[in-house]
Amino acid sequence: MKPINYYPIGFWNYPNIKETPVSEAARWKNCGMTLTQTPFFSYEKNDPAAMTAMLDAMAEAGVDAFVCISDLDFHRFVGHPEGYRDIFARAYADFGKHPAVRGFFVGDEPLNDAEFAACQEAYRVMREVAPELTPLLNFNPYWHGMEYDLLNGEDFDGWIDRFIRSSGCPLICYDCYWQMNPGEEGINMYFTNLNRYVSAAKRNGIQVFNTVLSCGHFRYRVPTEDDLRWQLSTSVASGCNGILWFLYYGQHNCNNYRGSPVDELGEESATYTSLRRVQLLFHRRYGAMMAKLHFDRAWHFPRTYGNYPMYTTGALPHIRKMTSDNDLPGMLSRFTDDDGQEYLVLVNNSQTESGLFTFHMDGGVKQFTRYWNGEAVDFIVSHHDAVYGDDGHVARAGFWLAPGQMEVLQIGY
Repeated sequence: MKPINYYPIGFWNYPNIKETPVSEAARWKNCGMTLTQTPFFSYEKNDPAAMTAMLDAMAEAGVDAFVCISDLDFHRFVGHPEGYRDIFARAYADFGKHPAVRGFFVGDEPLNDAEFAACQEAYRVMREVAPELTPLLNFNPYWHGMEYDLLNGEDFDGWIDRFIRSSGCPLICYDCYWQMNPGEEGINMYFTNLNRYVSAAKRNGIQVFNTVLSCGHFRYRVPTEDDLRWQLSTSVASGCNGILWFLYYGQHNCNNYRGSPVDELGEESATYTSLRRVQLLFHRRYGAMMAKLHFDRAWHFPRTYGNYPMYTTGALPHIRKMTSDNDLPGMLSRFTDDDGQEYLVLVNNSQTESGLFTFHMDGGVKQFTRYWNGEAVDFIVSHHDAVYGDDGHVARAGFWLAPGQMEVLQIGY
């Protein structure tokens, strides 16, 4: 992917380019989107000038683009890849060198060997013609039994490693919405997906995006502001390099789709207001920083989901244990910068409750830095309404966190 200085956040943008005024780009920026799909374009039905105008508007708003060309959807080429190169060469010549463009959309949720092969061919063509761009393909969520339902009995890790090597893809993306089922019904599978897909990306030295939920449907609830914050923070803390939201425009006037950020009337819903607040505050506090840091690993405490390890004494130097005074689930992740400096990310892993989360450390802490709004704050000196103490033997630092709230920290001895 071309170098960026922001954390990528976007959405699934299903309306046609003809139906979407260029003024929408400013509304996307207002909501906190930084890298998103364009509306869909068809060479048969649309004028290329309309897509160029949209890309111009996105560039002016400061929103980068994955260009969605329906003619390039991999489903059209299953079993007969001929012709793909010519269409992509045309799309690249028309749009690929626009400054807003970061890549082109390959398609969504391949389901069998023939479709996987079509995706791999699309990747190879795109990477050969436009090596500076990043294609976007979205995979299904992992589920127990996927190996036999889709992968002919092959282990998921082996299969996705092989797909990445064969296709040369620099980014994998997947969707998972079970976390918005009632209670904790789907949380374990949500973290199972984060664990598996992020681990695959890390093994292969590529990036990973998570598609999360901003619209109620089926059994999934309409996400609250706490839910939106929780999905963003847990994705970031688990090592995702970007996220997409499903879905932004409420154009699905069927079944029980409801609560999209922009509703069926074209108006901004309560979800839009909450999503805007969550995303703009994230960008202000951590976005540029998290775009540059490199994920190492994550722990859960005092209970775990998705086969993440429990934080135990010695997992990180000087941190004896992590506690949640209200018995709420927490996350602790380790990141590094380009110079090898270590950063810790703490998240309240509860979707519904606030609580106090505490580091129990060796005494004699010399540095405890909290990053906030792009500034480094000396937490030892300034910890208003938080907890800090160090008697030389044991040091404690505690944070009151809302559901899904995250903190970025550095500790030095």
